[in-house]
Amino acid sequence: MLDSEFHAADGVLLEILKISDQPSGEIEGQQIKTVLPTEWLNWCRDEYKKRQQNAALREYLQPLQPKLPAGMQLLQHLQGRANVRLTDLLLRRLSDPALTMVTFGHRTAGKKYPTMELPHPVLHILATYGHVEFGGRIVSLAALLSRRGVSVLAKLECWRAAGPFLLHVTGAVPETRIPEPGELHALWAAAIAELWNELEQSADGTTELWVAAAADGFVPGQFVVHGRVFSISEVFVTSSRDLARHARADDHLTIVVPEGVLKLWLIAGAQDLSATIRPHWTMTSGPDVPVATVFPELAAFLTVEAGQVARCRTVSELLLEVRGTHVPIPCIYWDGEFLFDGEQLRVLSHGARLAAVINEIYQAGWLSITADEAVRRANLERVQQTRNRVAECSSLAEKLVALVGDRRERLLEALGEHASLPAFSQATNLELAEATIAFHGPSVLSALSAALDAEGLDPPRRWSSAEARAFVESIGFPPEFAASPNARRDPEEIVVGPFDLAPLHDFQQEVFEGLQELCGSKSMRRRAVVSLPTGGGKTRVTVEAAVRLVLAPPGHARCVIWIAQTDELCEQAFQAFRQVWRNAGAENTPLRLIRLWGGNPTPFLQELDRPVAVVSSIQTLNTRLATDRLDWLKACALVVMDECHHAITASYTNVLRWLEVMQRSDQIIQQEPVVIGLSATPFRTDDDESARLARRFESRWLPQDQEDLHARLQMQGVLARIVYEPLKSGASLSQEELEKLSRIREPWEGLEFENILEQINQRLGLDKSRNETLLNFVKDCHATAILFFANSVHHAEEMAIRLSLLGIRAAAVSGRTPAAARRYFLERFQSGEIRVLCNQSVLATGFDAPRTDMVLIARQVFSPVRFMQMVGRGLRGEKNGGTAECRLVTVLDNLGRFQDKHPYDFCKRYFEATP
Repeated sequence: MLDSEFHAADGVLLEILKISDQPSGEIEGQQIKTVLPTEWLNWCRDEYKKRQQNAALREYLQPLQPKLPAGMQLLQHLQGRANVRLTDLLLRRLSDPALTMVTFGHRTAGKKYPTMELPHPVLHILATYGHVEFGGRIVSLAALLSRRGVSVLAKLECWRAAGPFLLHVTGAVPETRIPEPGELHALWAAAIAELWNELEQSADGTTELWVAAAADGFVPGQFVVHGRVFSISEVFVTSSRDLARHARADDHLTIVVPEGVLKLWLIAGAQDLSATIRPHWTMTSGPDVPVATVFPELAAFLTVEAGQVARCRTVSELLLEVRGTHVPIPCIYWDGEFLFDGEQLRVLSHGARLAAVINEIYQAGWLSITADEAVRRANLERVQQTRNRVAECSSLAEKLVALVGDRRERLLEALGEHASLPAFSQATNLELAEATIAFHGPSVLSALSAALDAEGLDPPRRWSSAEARAFVESIGFPPEFAASPNARRDPEEIVVGPFDLAPLHDFQQEVFEGLQELCGSKSMRRRAVVSLPTGGGKTRVTVEAAVRLVLAPPGHARCVIWIAQTDELCEQAFQAFRQVWRNAGAENTPLRLIRLWGGNPTPFLQELDRPVAVVSSIQTLNTRLATDRLDWLKACALVVMDECHHAITASYTNVLRWLEVMQRSDQIIQQEPVVIGLSATPFRTDDDESARLARRFESRWLPQDQEDLHARLQMQGVLARIVYEPLKSGASLSQEELEKLSRIREPWEGLEFENILEQINQRLGLDKSRNETLLNFVKDCHATAILFFANSVHHAEEMAIRLSLLGIRAAAVSGRTPAAARRYFLERFQSGEIRVLCNQSVLATGFDAPRTDMVLIARQVFSPVRFMQMVGRGLRGEKNGGTAECRLVTVLDNLGRFQDKHPYDFCKRYFEATP
C-alpha cells in the first residue's frame, strides 16, 4: 500500500508499475482458491450434493472458470470510506452478468457429473462486508438489505442510484447475515437524516419511517433544522398532526409519530406535546350541538356514528397555549369535543374557514373520507350555491360584495394605492364595490381572482376563455367581464361592400377634391395636411379619399398605410375603413384590413393589385422595419399620418426614410407615395416647430382657407358652439415653481420644462381644497357627458373613485388601463352609461365622443396646441351627430406673473364666455 497524496507527482511511474488507486481486472490462476470465501464454498458444495445426490467428492466441487473481480478479497479488511468506495466499485461491476451467477461443478470430471448455476461469490462478499454512505453516516449493506421490505427506504438516494445492483446482492448465498442492533440503529439514523425533511411535506410520509425504526428499538437522538441541532429532549412529540401544526406555528420543533410509537419516544427523552399545549377560552355560548347543525355542508361526509355523537360548542377568545405562549386559533378538537370561535372563523375566507374546521374534525375520526377529499367536495357544493346567490343580486355592486364574502378589505386591496383615501372610512361595502368597478371596469373580476379563489368560487384560470365566459354567466355579470385584461382585437378583417354612404359636407368635398388633385399630380411633390377641427370629419373624408382614389380603382398599387400614435386613433381609423369600404368599396372585391399594433403579428406578403389597408401605430411600425417582412409595403400608394404634429419626430422620419421619400430627385418624386398629414388644430403658430412641420408637408393645407374655417363650420352646425366658463380653484403656484419657470427660456419646451410641468400637476392633483372644488362643481352641474382632464393619472383615478362614492357614474382611463377595460369605459361613456370620464391626457387625441356636453380641464399645459386638443373633444356639432353647445370649463389656478401663459388667453377667440 502507498500514500496517493505523497506520490501525487509519480503518476507515470505508478502506471508503469501497474499501481492504481482502485483495483482493476480479474483474479486468475492459483489465486482463485485463496480468495473464495469458505462459508460460500461450503454452502455451494452442500447445495450441489443436496440437489445432485451423486458420488462426486466434495473437495473436487468448485466454481468452474469463475470471473472474479480484482480486489474483492480486500473488502472484509477495509473500513470507513475506503470500504464504501470499494463497495460502490464492486456494485457497479454487477452490470456484467458473469458477476451475478457462476457455474459450479466437478473440477476434473465435468463430463461425468452435471454442473449447476449458483450465485456468484462476490454477492456474498458484498452482503457480508459491504457498506454504503448516506445521511452523513456509513451503513452496512447487511442492515440495509435486511430492511429492504420497508418501502420508504426506496426513496434513499443510494437506493435510487444503485437499486438494480442491490437487488442482485439480495440473492447472495448463504443468506445475508443478521445485522447487529448497532448496525440497524446506524441505518435508521442515516435514513432519518436524509429523508425526514422531505417526508414531512406529506401528510403521512413519516409514519412508516417511525414505525420501522421503532421496531428496531431506535429513536433519533437529535435533529438538524436549518443548521440548528435539536437534542431529543428539545423535541415535542404527538400523534396529532393538527396539534403539531399549532405548535409549529409557534416555532417549536414538533414530530408527529403514530400512537404505538409515542411511548418509545417519550422514554427516549422527547417531550409530550399534549402536556405542554392546551386551549383556553373565556366563555361558551350555549350548550353543545350536533356538528351537522352548525356546519350542514359537512353532514354528507360524517360517519354514521359521528352523525349521532359528533358535537360542537361555540366559545369566545379561543387561544392555544404552547409552553406559556398563547396563539389565537379559530377551532380545535379537544378532549372529545369540537370547540370553535365564531368571530375568528368569520374573518377567514370561506376556503380557509372550511379547511380549518375539516382538519380539526378529521382528527376526531368523524369523517368517512380524507380531510382533503372532504374539503374538495364541500368546496364544489359551495361554489354552485355561492354563484347562484351572487346571480340573484340586483346590481353589479351587490354581486361584487357577495363575491368577496362581504369583506371590505378585499375591495380596498383591489383599489391599490387609493385604498387609503379618507373618503373610504365612511363608505359602505356597497359604495366600495361601486368604486372598485369604477376603477377596474370589466377587469374587476380578474383583479379579484385571488379573493374569489379564497372564497371558494373557483374562478377561471385563464380569462377570455370558454371557462371564463361560463363563470361570468353563472354569477350574472355581463359577458365582457370574462375578457382578459389585455385581450387583443383580431389582427385582420376582410371587409365586403358596398352600401349607401351619406354624402360629404361641402368643406369635406373641398378636401376630397384637393386630395384627388394631389393624387393625380405628376409635376409636384404630393404632400399636404388635412386640417379640420375635431368633429369636422377629417378621418372620414381622408378614408373615403383613400378608398375611392387608391383602393377601389383597379391597378398595381392598391395599398394604403395609416399611421397613428394611440390605440384609440388606430381603432378609429380601422373602423372608418370598414364603414367606408362597405359603402364605397369596389363591388365583389374584399378589402384586406390589417391591425398592425397592440402586439399583433407582422402581416404576410400581399399582391398589391388587390386592395389592402394597413393601420399601424408608429411604435409598432418602427420596431418591425428592421426585418424584410414588411418590404412589400414600400410600394404603397398612400401614407397617412394621423395627428401629424408628431411627424417631425425621429420615429416618423425613420419611417419616411424606409419608404424612400426623403430624397428630392424628380424621378423619385414621381414614384413616391402620396403623404397626407391629419391635424385637428384649427390654427397655426409661427414657431420653429410649426415651420418645420409645414415644410415636411410642402406647406400645403386642405382646405386652403384655414382662417375662417372654424367660424364657417360652427355656423353650419358641424361644430358645436363652445361656451367658456372659468372655474377658479384658489390654488397657486409655489414660489419655488415660479422661480423654476423663470429660469427657462421661451418658448417653454424641452425636457426641463416638461419635468417642471409634471411636478406642478402632481402637486395640484394632491391639493385637497382644489379637489373638493372640482367634486362639488361636477356634483352640482347638469352636464350629462363630462370629459374630465385631470392633473395626473393618480388624480384621474382618485376623481373617478370619489365621484362614484357620490353616486355619479364615473371612470378613469390611462396608459396603464388594461385594453379591455379601456374599451369598455370608452364605449359606455359614448352610450351615456358613464357620466364622467377622467383622464390625464390620453384622450386628448384620437377619441371621438359626440355626446360630450362639457370638457372640464384641470390640467396645466401652457401650450395652445395641447389645450385645443383637449377642447376639440367637445367640438362635434349637431350636423355630425354631436351637440349644439358644449361647455368648456377651465380650472384657473393662480399662475402669478405667468397668468398670461394660460392657453385660454390664446384660444379665447373661438369661445363665448358665459354671462
